[in-house]
Amino acid sequence: MAPGGLKNEHINLQPDIISSNLKKEFLKLQLQNKDFTIQEIFDTYFKVAGKQKEAYVIAYCQEYLNKQKKLIGIDLQLGTWKKFNYACRQAKDFIKWKFGKHDLPVKELKLQFLHDFEYYLKTERNQRQIINNKCIQRFRKPIKETIGEGYLEKTHSYCTSLSGSGKK
Repeated sequence: MAPGGLKNEHINLQPDIISSNLKKEFLKLQLQNKDFTIQEIFDTYFKVAGKQKEAYVIAYCQEYLNKQKKLIGIDLQLGTWKKFNYACRQAKDFIKWKFGKHDLPVKELKLQFLHDFEYYLKTERNQRQIINNKCIQRFRKPIKETIGEGYLEKTHSYCTSLSGSGKK
């Protein structure tokens, strides 16, 4: 065998091993039957436990809705859950319309997001002001919870707008 041949063979195997391990992490997450992002695959692969995960607006809304769905008939009416679901769907459509993405990191939210969302509801959805207000109010609720879970700091520019009543 040529000098360094064994070393080179070992180096050449590394990408295959990494690829195999990433696929293994992907399958583990898939078996959990939950939505996940590519970042979560890398986080599990690199064993990123202490590092704060990044929350995404629509993914977090879905998680919130799934929790709330279990409360239907206990602490929540089905009609109320449907209204929250509608608000989250509107936000999802807005993000796709405005940003051309399927989701947006929570930390990227700015106060302008709410203004643009309201504009979208008025112009693209042709909704009445009272419907817009309720939609935005319902959208704010899961986003407020991201503060409590540490995804967003209370001092973040978007958070200061969450303390308002939503009325202008």
